[in-house]
Amino acid sequence: MKMFKIIPNGDISLVDVSKKTLAIEFDMHTRDFRPIFLPRRQLYTVSIRGDGLIVNLGKIKLVIGKKSAYFVLQDDEKRDLAFSTHLKNKLKNKKLEDTHIPFEFMILEAAFEFVLSKTQKHFISFELRLAKVLSQVSEFPTQENFEKLLVIKKEILSIEKITQELQDTLTELLNDDEAIDELVLANKDFEDDDLESILENILEQVMEISHDIHKEKENIDDTQEIVTLKMATIRNSVIHFDLLVSLLTFILSIGTLVSGFFGMNLHNPFEDYPFAFVFVILGVFIFSIILGLLFWKRLKQKYIL
Repeated sequence: MKMFKIIPNGDISLVDVSKKTLAIEFDMHTRDFRPIFLPRRQLYTVSIRGDGLIVNLGKIKLVIGKKSAYFVLQDDEKRDLAFSTHLKNKLKNKKLEDTHIPFEFMILEAAFEFVLSKTQKHFISFELRLAKVLSQVSEFPTQENFEKLLVIKKEILSIEKITQELQDTLTELLNDDEAIDELVLANKDFEDDDLESILENILEQVMEISHDIHKEKENIDDTQEIVTLKMATIRNSVIHFDLLVSLLTFILSIGTLVSGFFGMNLHNPFEDYPFAFVFVILGVFIFSIILGLLFWKRLKQKYIL
């Protein structure tokens, strides 16, 4: 199995190792490696096993010991190289600063920082696209723009899930004093307070992203409510217009009905009356106006118009 091996001086090399070899080196059982080797997605976790740590942070999976660590290569060469570069820089800075932070915790911190950095960059890019989509939906509530909003909602749920798992993992570590002690494998003189402050700093940044995600979700909900109200207003206007047209059509149909009666080829007593035409027209006109006013008043009373 191809993996990157990291040692305290900052050297990183590509090695081919088996689970059995790792189990012997870190005094673990092969089943302990399930969180980082199983193909299906596992929850984020940091666990102490034997003489090492098993770290699963989604795309970043590590086995960390006192003097070496192994990074599991996956299907994203660009990300794998980016993380290995991040580790090199982290260990190089450790030499320059002559820091007392143990190697194993340095690697663990680097893993959290890398995942956090990727999540922050993803969220910043997401915010820009979200603002554009919300503006489009608000101004032009078309089916195409609603489909874009649906896609962006699924994306924010994905970011929220990653952030929540990071937050849960860090919170679980910080709430377990025994786990904090066991994170340091070699230098037991290392102050737990220093370790906790580093993890708390990362947790604060994760919670900031979580807070921003919550605000963006509220913006999405608010925009959807506004668009829904706009659509309801437009729909009501269309209904009112359709109702008025139907009312006008009904009123005009009365005149059509009357003219139809007089248009039949049947004799009637009004045929020879000189003002019959005028009376019929006036009668139909007045009756239609009265009927229309009655309908209008009734619809107003019912708050339909």
